[in-house]
Amino acid sequence: AASLSRSATVFALSASLLLNYLHLRGFYFGWTGEANFNQLMPSATLAHAVAHEKAHQRGFAREDEANFIGYLACAMSNDAYTRYSGYLFAQQQLLGELARRDLPLAREIAAQRSNGVLRDLEFIREFWQRYEGRAARMSEQVSLHATGPSCVSPTKALVSPLQRLMWMWQLEPGSSADGLGMKV
Repeated sequence: AASLSRSATVFALSASLLLNYLHLRGFYFGWTGEANFNQLMPSATLAHAVAHEKAHQRGFAREDEANFIGYLACAMSNDAYTRYSGYLFAQQQLLGELARRDLPLAREIAAQRSNGVLRDLEFIREFWQRYEGRAARMSEQVSLHATGPSCVSPTKALVSPLQRLMWMWQLEPGSSADGLGMKV
């Protein structure tokens, strides 16, 4: 059974290069309760990926739930870089959802991102693009078939109403979105 302690171990995989080709940030192995992460992924995504896998370790099986719990864990951290990782993930998710509903507004909001955030996003995009190919497409199809559309990849995960409400609750109009590099 998975440990429910706050100090449950998460393992960096020595086979992280394989995970790159599969476009996986990590995985939870339910038989042993082990959370594993891709140690080669861009550092700006690392803290959220680890928090996501720890959410699985604590019993949140669905990908959208683990994404949200991962975001909350990062957002509540005392470490600025961990908060940034969670905020960056949430920003990508929320702007992706907004783009499906109102592309011009999503572009307008995305244009407000700071140069540092833009550099990180470009680095992340280029990183995963290097590993595009048949293995990544097959991995996405297997994930889609096994777990449904909300589990394909972090950039395609569905944003639940609870996530949207929590995001709106935390950021009041005119406040600085710490770690997002933009005003809301």
